[in-house]
Amino acid sequence: MTAASRSGTQAPNPALDPVLDAIAAVLGAGICVLDAEDRLLAWNDTYLTLFPEEADLLRPGLPLKETVRRFFETHLEPAERPFIDRHVAAALERHRNPPSSYTRQCKDGRWLSLEVRRLADGRLLKIFTDVTSRHDSGAMKEAITAVDVGLIRYAGDGTFQTANRAASVLFPALVGQFRSGSTRGDHIRLLADSVLAPGEAARAERLLAMPQPDAAPREPAVLRDRDGRWLQYEERRQDDGGVVMIWQDVTVRIDAQAELDGLRLRMTDAIESIHDGFVLFDAEDRLVLSNSAYRRLYGIGDGEIAAGTAFRTLVETAIARGLYADADNVVDWMRRRLRHHRGDSAPLDLPLADGRWVRMTERPTHEGGIVGIHVDITDIKRREAALGDSERRLAATLADDARRTAMLDAIGYAATQIIGRSTWRAGIQEMLARLGRATGTDRTYIFEVQDLPGGRLTSRYSYEWVAEGVPALIDDPQMHDHPLPDDPAVLQALIDERMTGMAALSGWNLGSELEQRELRRQGVRSNLKVPILFGGRWWGTMGFDDIREEERSWRADEIDVLKSAASLIGAAIERGRMDEELRRSAADLERRVEDRTAQYARVAEELQGTVADLRRTQADLVQAEKMASLAQLVAGVAHEINTPVGTALSAASHLEERARAFAEIVAGGQIRRSELERFVDRAGEVSRLLLSNLERAAALIREFKQVAVDQTSAERRTFDLATYLEGVITSLAPNYRRTPHRVTLRSPAGITMDSFPGALSQIVTNLVINALAHAFPTGAPGTVALTVAPGPEPGQVILGFADDGAGIPPETIGRIFDPFFTTKRGAGGSGLGLHIVYNLVTASLGGQITVDSTPGHGTRFTVILPLVAPGAAEGRAD
Repeated sequence: MTAASRSGTQAPNPALDPVLDAIAAVLGAGICVLDAEDRLLAWNDTYLTLFPEEADLLRPGLPLKETVRRFFETHLEPAERPFIDRHVAAALERHRNPPSSYTRQCKDGRWLSLEVRRLADGRLLKIFTDVTSRHDSGAMKEAITAVDVGLIRYAGDGTFQTANRAASVLFPALVGQFRSGSTRGDHIRLLADSVLAPGEAARAERLLAMPQPDAAPREPAVLRDRDGRWLQYEERRQDDGGVVMIWQDVTVRIDAQAELDGLRLRMTDAIESIHDGFVLFDAEDRLVLSNSAYRRLYGIGDGEIAAGTAFRTLVETAIARGLYADADNVVDWMRRRLRHHRGDSAPLDLPLADGRWVRMTERPTHEGGIVGIHVDITDIKRREAALGDSERRLAATLADDARRTAMLDAIGYAATQIIGRSTWRAGIQEMLARLGRATGTDRTYIFEVQDLPGGRLTSRYSYEWVAEGVPALIDDPQMHDHPLPDDPAVLQALIDERMTGMAALSGWNLGSELEQRELRRQGVRSNLKVPILFGGRWWGTMGFDDIREEERSWRADEIDVLKSAASLIGAAIERGRMDEELRRSAADLERRVEDRTAQYARVAEELQGTVADLRRTQADLVQAEKMASLAQLVAGVAHEINTPVGTALSAASHLEERARAFAEIVAGGQIRRSELERFVDRAGEVSRLLLSNLERAAALIREFKQVAVDQTSAERRTFDLATYLEGVITSLAPNYRRTPHRVTLRSPAGITMDSFPGALSQIVTNLVINALAHAFPTGAPGTVALTVAPGPEPGQVILGFADDGAGIPPETIGRIFDPFFTTKRGAGGSGLGLHIVYNLVTASLGGQITVDSTPGHGTRFTVILPLVAPGAAEGRAD
């Protein structure tokens, strides 16, 4: 027996038992043997015939998992390949707990039976047999194999008979149960335990009972599995008493339905927000939905109409309620209504019985339905009716009056050229010309009433048309501003008269003496003034001058037409004035915005300068804080040096006195041996005392020098952490020596740092001084403990600063690192100590600092630093 590869090469393969190999050849069975660790030992040629996709893979020692994965890579559909790991896991589980035999279907439609036997020496024998011929053949078999619906057939007693490939793909956990002797109940329980979602177990239990032969078919059930798929389950009773269990993956359908439901809900919300009535009918002319505006429009209460109601039924119901005003002939009215509803016609205006009008616009949808928009146009109809009445009255009056018709033509032209148009000025000028020609007057013009400073009123000559040969007055300076009467009573009487809307006739023999004098100056024989009223006020006057006709008569209907023209002109000029004011306001607003922007720019520039000043001030304060810390260091070292230097000075003075006395003895020639020996002994003692104290003073000076240099420079160097911290703590001793407090240091030896010692000294000094200043407000004895330990990661070190003092209140602990925050502002605190510490730790040394405190139980600062500081960061807080 050999292992063949697809390349045509053959790898040597340990031989099977000759008898076993012969039997397998006779039976046409594929055989493979695996050792106790699930590695391939041997296989025969028939095995390669059954599984040709493994030819280039098989080799002695190959793990079983590799052959299983190759099988599913070949036999799974593309849609199932994302779940290949699930199939591989189920197959390996069947291998670990193998059934005696089971059958499954391959992608190409073949049915393979697998029998598993454990040999006495621990090896595992797998025998694969092609049993396709035992299963149903023909078109039915091909159809069952091809469908992507899982089909599992059971006998009338519930025992398993067969399953198609789709069932194996859907439920890899069931493949081992597709064997003789397994039952429908076994399969459902296994699905409930390992495939379906936990919440579906109870529903699956209810499916255990076999459907009765005469029972009605169960409704399909949709269940959720543990992979999030939706599976539809259905059972069909067969003529022979058996049952076919049908499973189908309907995840795409369920998700699409959920998306469709969400879309429908959003569409419903959007339609409900429409102000006008909205209604939608399907292709069979049944109601799909309507919004509340539609129902309010027709007085339909909630719940009175339901989806699915036919359009004809809705209309018949409305007619029965007497909704429509013109539906006396129901049949004819219904015919016209249906014709409009089903055709792509122009909007239809319908009167309602209560006097309202509704405009219906109906359009077909792409699906064959009808969408309708129903608008209440009662106000529009009323305005149209009012306008129609006015037009009818004018038409009746102008039937026998050509001049009046021409006047109306002028007004009609003006209406199209003036209202809402940017050319309204030219339109007014043209209308004056047409009115002048229509009325036969020599000059038409407009005076506008304008406000003057001080509350005075004046009338300005604004527009003019003159007939040929008539002098124009528009350029006459006297016509630019005509002051109205200064007397308030006279002015108010004039305004009241104009507000009545009455036209005024004047001439050489009519009107006031002032008017007659002015008309003579202008050469006017007859004049008609029509007030222009708009917005509840007297806006101005439209005048008609006759120079060649002394006593012209005006009919009342002509004056009415001119009043309409005056109103139209007033509306147009007011609209134009409003537009001009809006433009001026917009320009003014733009100018103000530019001014305000420039002002903001100046303020921003000033603020930037202020911020720069604040930053410089902060830097100065930080430097002052550092120098104050250095001053404390100087004071402390001076105090420390004072003791050894004082002792050395006393010893030197004593030695000098002894030397002087000894010199006197020597000078007197009375020296004795005992006195010499006593002097030598005393001199030696004093010299040793003097030397030890001077050495102590020198050591203190060296430590002071190093710490001072470190605190005032940004030099980076390598130093022993424990030794350096001892020097810093020593320099701080005068700050607490005369207090009941203690400062302790516990640091393992041998920790070397490549960093900025000046920054580290500043951190230790500020934290210790801060604790001594704030932690013990009552003066009770306390301890500030500095501990050093390895950091949480290699290359780090932890510095802990803990005190057993009063702690920090919760409302202030979040602000202690803020610049200028202090609780002892009046007691000399600057609020920069901990801010400098934070900057030095995070910026200069590349570390982290945290604080933890409980009121009444002390405070602990934890500083984590790298043993090698990053980059060449400066050892100062900017």
